[in-house]
Amino acid sequence: MGRLALELAKRSKSPVAQSCAYSALTAINIEWGRADRALMYAKDGLRIPEVPDGQQAWMRLRKSWSLTLVRGRESASREELESLEGPLRNHGFPDQSLFEIANMMGVAGIVLNGIAAYADAYSVLDEAIIQLDDSSPYLQSRFLAQQVIAALGMSEPSLAADRMLALAHVAPHVNSRRLESYLRDVLTKSDKWRAVPEIRDAHARLKQVTVLQ
Repeated sequence: MGRLALELAKRSKSPVAQSCAYSALTAINIEWGRADRALMYAKDGLRIPEVPDGQQAWMRLRKSWSLTLVRGRESASREELESLEGPLRNHGFPDQSLFEIANMMGVAGIVLNGIAAYADAYSVLDEAIIQLDDSSPYLQSRFLAQQVIAALGMSEPSLAADRMLALAHVAPHVNSRRLESYLRDVLTKSDKWRAVPEIRDAHARLKQVTVLQ
């Protein structure tokens, strides 16, 4: 489906359509863990001329995310991401809505988690969640799940428990197979911390309110 979209975008001669198609293909291959193909599509997408800054930033985010899947490329991933941090925080992409900026910041947090920069990830994800407010329960749940991972990576069980309880409040309102995989990841990683009473209680609460297939 993604390749068909790319072929149609190429026929349209639209730089934005082509960039969006490459971005989608990159995201799909990231989800599937195909680092080589994800990186290939990200690089191809970045070669398209006359793409608005915001859409180009999405491609660079996707490239940074792809690099987290490649062992030894953590520094390259961080460098790609750092050039976007200022504009993101200052809403410096006028072709992107505030919602899209929040989404981009959340993805940046996921990238930072992927290179084990947990404190930075937690902070960026916090900004994304605050900016989203209640506009997207799905993205809010996804980014809260990532905050749990970041807090556990920092060995901050109290923070992790707090985010798990917040996740338990939002996640039941979302029907998504993809979110289910994120919730399983949270439950698996937090299970190792169940000797901590706060984590044990939050783990039980999250498990209670989410029905996983």
